[in-house]
Amino acid sequence: MRLRAHRRSLVVWNSSAGSPGRGGSPVLTHSGRIPRRPEAELELAVFSHPAQRRLASQAIALCDRRFPGFLRHWLPGPGRSGRLPRSRRASPRRECRPAAGQYPDRMATIKTTPVIAASTAPALEVTTVTEVITRLAAWLRRLPPPQERIDRLLAELEQRFAGRTERITADACAEIERVAWPYSRHLLLQYDRDGAGEPDEEDPGWPEPDPAAILPRAAQVRQVSRLAGGACLIRIDGFESLSIAQPYLDAAFALARGATGIVLDLRSNAGGYPETVAYVAGRLLGDKAVQLSEVTYRDHRRQWWTPDLPTGTAVPADMPVAVLVSGRTFSSGEALAYHLQARGRVTVAGERTPGAADHVTDIRLAATVTGELPIGYCTDSVTGTNWEGCGVAPQLDCAADDAIDAALAHLPVLKRR
Repeated sequence: MRLRAHRRSLVVWNSSAGSPGRGGSPVLTHSGRIPRRPEAELELAVFSHPAQRRLASQAIALCDRRFPGFLRHWLPGPGRSGRLPRSRRASPRRECRPAAGQYPDRMATIKTTPVIAASTAPALEVTTVTEVITRLAAWLRRLPPPQERIDRLLAELEQRFAGRTERITADACAEIERVAWPYSRHLLLQYDRDGAGEPDEEDPGWPEPDPAAILPRAAQVRQVSRLAGGACLIRIDGFESLSIAQPYLDAAFALARGATGIVLDLRSNAGGYPETVAYVAGRLLGDKAVQLSEVTYRDHRRQWWTPDLPTGTAVPADMPVAVLVSGRTFSSGEALAYHLQARGRVTVAGERTPGAADHVTDIRLAATVTGELPIGYCTDSVTGTNWEGCGVAPQLDCAADDAIDAALAHLPVLKRR
């Protein structure tokens, strides 16, 4: 069985020689290249992406049947790196946060829980809770710019988890997230029992997006339809890379021409790329570029502006726009609602959002644990602050399921302004 390696994958090559030193050693390099050899071979990938883990699980089961004890014997040990190049997931791995301001009871409500592969071989590395906290604290002192809330987060983590020598587990990761929740909504830990690879020494950053994973979902432009009274509903469940998403976004706004109003549905939007947020904001704020925000990193700052558009491209200024949000709207999904609300362009309807305003990066803290950690914070250029911890407060406060009706009832009021 042959599977292509994916993000945070372990790829194992086995030749017919079947023993170390005689052509049977696993060959794993930082470039991810596997030498081509004439002997029989088996490649195994343990995926963290939920859409592909089922196939990986089947591959592992096949490996165990054909090569008993193979995984335990052949997993990379000291001196051999099991890391392959990372590729950005097609969409954020968290599914939802059920309520703003309160950490959910179970990890599964935030992010996809990995499917445990059908293998009896445990991960070779045994990492304790204290070790993960030590590495996490080191990265939090290194990555984001100095902030009082990060200092308080560090103090809380180091106090609460001091002396915890038990092995890190999914439950322990959830416990760490709950402690971090009041200080950093974005701090998430992904546990994978079958994970492999050395902890990161440098921030790997975000690699290029994978069109093959994004295009089948129309870059998460989920729905465009006309509603009662001629309003146009545009549902966007995530902000993929603008280089891929722009044609789908352009098509959605083209279909909104002539509508009596726009209802932008972000209730299931879990975030994504800030340049795509800026592009959508520009479609609603006008053809001329305006500054949305400034992101402060440890060693630099970056401004985000809407693009200059050809005259007549943006939605007419007199067209009423409502934005729908919920407790599942997260990160860049919140950013778009916040920026548009701050400029008085839209009316926000639905539930208060969780309040995640940091920019993040993925860091491997242990073979079995990868963290999504803050690296910078966003400041809106109009309000001078952001939505971290407090979320976006809707003008039309209602249950998420009632948000469309509330918005449609309010659109004629907006039109008369």
